[in-house]
Amino acid sequence: ARVAPLLKRFRQSVLAAATSGRLTEDWRESQTSQTRWHATTFGAIATDLRYGTSKKCEVSGDGVAVLRIPNIGDDGHPDLRDLKFAEFDDSELKKLSLQKGDLLVIRSNGSVDLVGKTCVVDASAEGLIFAGYLIRLRFDTTVVAPRFAFFALTAPAQRQRIEITAKSTSGVNNINSDELRSLPVNLPSIEEQTEIVRRVETLFAFAD
Repeated sequence: ARVAPLLKRFRQSVLAAATSGRLTEDWRESQTSQTRWHATTFGAIATDLRYGTSKKCEVSGDGVAVLRIPNIGDDGHPDLRDLKFAEFDDSELKKLSLQKGDLLVIRSNGSVDLVGKTCVVDASAEGLIFAGYLIRLRFDTTVVAPRFAFFALTAPAQRQRIEITAKSTSGVNNINSDELRSLPVNLPSIEEQTEIVRRVETLFAFAD
């Protein structure tokens, strides 16, 4: 009974250390060139941020699969079970097709815990479309490692910000594109981001 909450606290501690610079202090000291972190926002580091399609989707397998709220997996990867489909023209496909490394963020839900829940698009979901209750964030991957951005969005302090922003008495909790753009992020060099991702994933594998 104690293991699940202990592991949750452990993961939160790892994410807090990873996104504050504590996890890679020794790595920075070992580098010949000094690497600095700089304070910025998700709006400043994203090359594209947009809402998904509002088209009605069907269970039938005609058209292109559309990722919805249930397809944002608990492990930070897309869950491709229970897909729905819709037809799209070339301009819609060009605007809304997913690429590997995109982040999908739930923007609206009755449960505030689910608002801001995020996954990183992998090869299995490339070319699919995403629904209107999701926001897609795309980055220049030479500057931002998508998994680092994912960790920065799921770290405890960020979750607190998202839940305060999203909370509503109307029963539908929501974070809009401007609010998502304004969320702060401390960004190290791409080399340090890569090392952070490696260390976090090693620690999470150990926890699993």
